[in-house]
Amino acid sequence: MILRKDENFVPAPFTPVPYPDPVLPGDAPDPFVTYDAEHGYYYTLYTECSRISILRAKTLSGLASGERLVIFRAIPEENGIYGDLWAPEMHRIGDRWYVYSSGRTIPRPEGVVWVGGYRLITFASRSSDPFDGFDYCGIADKEHQAIDPTVTRAPDGRLLLCHVIHGLGDGLFLRELTAPTVLSDEIVHLCSPDSVGEGRVNEGAFFVKSPNGRIFIVYSAFGCFDDRYRLSVMEYTGGAFDSSESWVKDDEPLLTSFDGLYGPGHASFFTAEDGRLYVAFHAMHPEAHGTGNPVPRYLHIRPVVFDGAGYPHIIR
Repeated sequence: MILRKDENFVPAPFTPVPYPDPVLPGDAPDPFVTYDAEHGYYYTLYTECSRISILRAKTLSGLASGERLVIFRAIPEENGIYGDLWAPEMHRIGDRWYVYSSGRTIPRPEGVVWVGGYRLITFASRSSDPFDGFDYCGIADKEHQAIDPTVTRAPDGRLLLCHVIHGLGDGLFLRELTAPTVLSDEIVHLCSPDSVGEGRVNEGAFFVKSPNGRIFIVYSAFGCFDDRYRLSVMEYTGGAFDSSESWVKDDEPLLTSFDGLYGPGHASFFTAEDGRLYVAFHAMHPEAHGTGNPVPRYLHIRPVVFDGAGYPHIIR
């Protein structure tokens, strides 16, 4: 289905906030970026595998040399996590910040790439300032193998988490958070890769709300080291927010490879100091794409604008 949009939309010229391209000089997959107006800092987190850290700076251009706070290290003897700390996100809920990620809870034999054992883990900040530190809240779900968590408020005020659960089927799943670090038992299968040409992957979800009230989930399709990795979009159409019947996918991707950036995906969206919306995503560069193997994925940022119908467009 083609979602309602202005196919002839041309955004009005504006000057975005300055940012380098890429934002960081090295590997920064699964990037999450947010801006905290209270303290005047940009924060970014990304997959570092053996640790979770938060990088902060007063400007996007300053992130490459910004302050870093390590909030967690994979130490199986102490916390039961062996590594593969993937795709951390940091969300403000009430007067605290919460970090959601996943980690591998079993050892990996030498030479084995995929061993499973991935579980959701959570952290709570000690104050409204993330750099005052975080407390580890533990494994949120010890039963299901899950990655790529993100959170949102449903229209009825409930706090919901969207993530990938391996073993229950492909695609994205929704479940309620009864408290910021406590998951309900009910799990809703939201979507699977389908006939619009998505390979075997739907992952890396993020919620986006338009100025006129439309609600979207931007997610990634195909594999993260595949040149076809892309940002796709689905829209909430009304009814129960945590029902697959209430969401419809767009046949057209939101962002594919462009201008020497290959496999753009696993995005987060944030409102910058200028009040405008931006998207952070990772992409492979020309020297590395097409190998199908783990290669550097760089953090890039682009402005996002909405057309008259309220559909998002990424300015390339």
